[in-house]
Amino acid sequence: MKGILVSPVIHGLRDVGEGDNKGAGSGRGSGSGAGNSDETGDGSGAVSASGDEVKDVQILVIRVAPSFHRPHAVVQNEGFRFHLRTSGGTNPMDINEVRSAFSNTDHGSQRVQKFIEERCNYHRRDVEDGTCMLYLVPLQHDPSTDLVAMLDQKTREAISPMGGGPWNHYNLEGFTSYSTYGTPTVVERGIQIFRSGIVESLIRRFVSERQLRGEYLIRLILNTVDYYGALLQRYTQTYPLMISVALTLPEDTVLEIPFEFRADSRKIGRTEVLLPPIVVNEQPADWAKELRPVFDVLWNAFGLEQCFYYNREGAWSRHSWQRQ
Repeated sequence: MKGILVSPVIHGLRDVGEGDNKGAGSGRGSGSGAGNSDETGDGSGAVSASGDEVKDVQILVIRVAPSFHRPHAVVQNEGFRFHLRTSGGTNPMDINEVRSAFSNTDHGSQRVQKFIEERCNYHRRDVEDGTCMLYLVPLQHDPSTDLVAMLDQKTREAISPMGGGPWNHYNLEGFTSYSTYGTPTVVERGIQIFRSGIVESLIRRFVSERQLRGEYLIRLILNTVDYYGALLQRYTQTYPLMISVALTLPEDTVLEIPFEFRADSRKIGRTEVLLPPIVVNEQPADWAKELRPVFDVLWNAFGLEQCFYYNREGAWSRHSWQRQ
């Protein structure tokens, strides 16, 4: 939570709150309405003023980061109140709605995790050149809203995995696009848009001669997150956005790195790697910086301290192969 002091003079603030200059107020519309005797607000977003114009007032604006942990409580008269926003306005929640909201919060992350594990099992194959599964999960998308039904023709035609995919069509889950290779046919890269708003990206052939091509994989992930994060924003409430990455690799896979670091690198030693998901609360200025913790953990899995494609300032740089 962060606050900034807005000053010096704000004119034309109307219908914010009503007060008697003794500390009490109704706070119509934008806050609790508590005020001080000097007609300034208490910092909660309400200002006690009975006139049409507010002058010589300092207001503390508090920024509260979005949260997907529902329900949200409001302190009112030394107690908690829970409200529900609907098309008809904001109304207090009854006890059953509060109980249901807490239950959904407790199990929401578990449902997402179970969904990702089921999809990973679905895609798991004995493919020696690696499989990477990337998931974008908009946590506040209304699950009763069919995202795929909202996509116009131009958007559907533009849906393809990074690097292109000649096939795209509707399927049971929603809409998909993919490219294939080999005999029997295997999906090389694929995008699945689920009706629930989840985006799944499938990437293969990033392991060559048991070496994981780290820079190549990272660039594909960054490009996918950037493109499909923007697509989601056009159709749904994207943030907070959960991002999860899972890999299936040959057990003896090593990381493709310069010779000077090979003494530090280790074989992955496992076939399944589920990296810790991250939750992004708002559109980041730099996706590479935002996703660095994910790539650091992947590098840790190979025995290395961090992903070396970042400089000391934490910015992406493919020439940053140096010990920090």
